[in-house]
Amino acid sequence: MMLLATRAMHVATDRQVWTYEPDGWPLGVLTGYARDDGVVLEHMIVFPGAPPSTLVSMLAEGAETAWAHGYAFVIFGLPHAMPRRDQLVSLARSVGADVYAQDEQAAHFVLRRPT
Repeated sequence: MMLLATRAMHVATDRQVWTYEPDGWPLGVLTGYARDDGVVLEHMIVFPGAPPSTLVSMLAEGAETAWAHGYAFVIFGLPHAMPRRDQLVSLARSVGADVYAQDEQAAHFVLRRPT
């Protein structure tokens, strides 16, 4: 039996996976888990070949889905060392997310349900 070596492991119970299928074909997924009355967004994955606008649409529709399920906020982190980080920060701001905390490793954003 072969075991995979990892440098760090994160385990969340009751993880949720949203598959983005605007025309019946999956273009990406969002993963996260509930925390308090909100959602921690862990991964935004766009599949190869998806249109360039997919990430923006997926994040916006993911937020709408969170609001429909009664969540008050979505939080996520963008590591400072992440490739294309500046573009992802612009994307986060374009959907209304604000920085609520920063540390040496990442900027942490919150997107609040509109009132």
